[in-house]
Amino acid sequence: MKLLLTILIPITAIFFSCSDDTPCIVEKYGEAIYLSKSQLRSIQLTEPREIERPGGLYYKDGYLYVLELGDVNNWYEEEVSENQKEVIYHPQIDKTGLHIIDNRIPQNPQNVGFITIPGVNGMAAKGNQLYADSFHDLMVFDITHPSSPELMDSVLDVYDNIPYYLDDSLGLQIGHTVIYEQSDVDCPWGGESSFWYYTDDLAAAESLDAGTGSTGVAGSMARFITVDDYLYSIDYSILHLFDVSGERPSKLADIDIGWGIETIYPYEDKLFFGAIDGMYIYDNSNPTAPRFLSKYLHVTSCDPVIVTDDIAYVTLRNGGECQGFANQLEIIDVSNPYRPNLLKTYPMENPHGLSLINHCLFICEGEFGLKTFDVSPIDPTAITLNNTVDIHAFDVISLPDITMVVGNDGFYQYSSMCSEPTYLSTISF
Repeated sequence: MKLLLTILIPITAIFFSCSDDTPCIVEKYGEAIYLSKSQLRSIQLTEPREIERPGGLYYKDGYLYVLELGDVNNWYEEEVSENQKEVIYHPQIDKTGLHIIDNRIPQNPQNVGFITIPGVNGMAAKGNQLYADSFHDLMVFDITHPSSPELMDSVLDVYDNIPYYLDDSLGLQIGHTVIYEQSDVDCPWGGESSFWYYTDDLAAAESLDAGTGSTGVAGSMARFITVDDYLYSIDYSILHLFDVSGERPSKLADIDIGWGIETIYPYEDKLFFGAIDGMYIYDNSNPTAPRFLSKYLHVTSCDPVIVTDDIAYVTLRNGGECQGFANQLEIIDVSNPYRPNLLKTYPMENPHGLSLINHCLFICEGEFGLKTFDVSPIDPTAITLNNTVDIHAFDVISLPDITMVVGNDGFYQYSSMCSEPTYLSTISF
């Protein structure tokens, strides 16, 4: 899931609006609006709150962490006075974060807390440490007591490929003021008209498509993973690599993967990246230096991927953020990672996250429900629709006995039976 953000570095610009019988009104960009670094790094544990816009899932030691993305709007206008307003490209510092769900009793899950993390994009864990990003920073939480994580470290300024300008003294630029003035100049032409007049050349703009053991289990929409002593996180083009063998993460490298990177999935000694235009395969036998092997191209679509037994299952879906038109499941042979080979394609309605366990493939189809498919143990390309659960489904984690699903209206749990999943519990949003 991505959010389109368009950030303007401070500029001086004028906008004219006029007609034949009215004076010209000049709309001028004024001062930039900043959030201080202390505001940006205001991390706190609060009371549980309703999940508004869920992102990825992460499960560890009986607890589920649900990414909260906040409001879908990417900018706001607020009138300050009759002739002035503020335009905010809102980072939603009080809304984004991680919901904590105690799921040790799946029949009775409890929403137990919320970690406010400004600008969070993903999370993953190793041992008793949970990692999550916050704009330019990497946050480290102690989850010895999972229901009440404590911030134990902040590794500052390790992410620089984000669509927000950070000033060392002023903080993060999130918007600008706009001032309306009546102009004494003649209107450029008659009738309703408008144009931009730049008074200097400082304009710049940037657009981006805004448990178990030591580690946990991530959903297929994951943007963070841990593999052994290493943490991998992705933004829209860069893989950020950290050594997490000690208490304090150490950044090792930034690796340029390609444009439109959405998800990351580890399998054996490989890393699989789902992107808008394809699936990237990297050799990770040396985890300090992942190496590109190949790229499987497909039509432009959103693209989560999972891999098992050298078979990759990739869902493609359309949507505004994906700029595509395909809704389908692709099954790909990746036994030769240098030459991935498409084996079969199945039409879908609007597939999102997916998970596979015990020859049962779970696919989230958004408003079209959670669908279960039998996968032949002989032919992994032969799948048969078994059941459709009538819920909104965005991402899913399947364990041997339980399947956890999050959608726009709730967190749901079922048995992992393929033919007829048994309902266990719900937390409604």
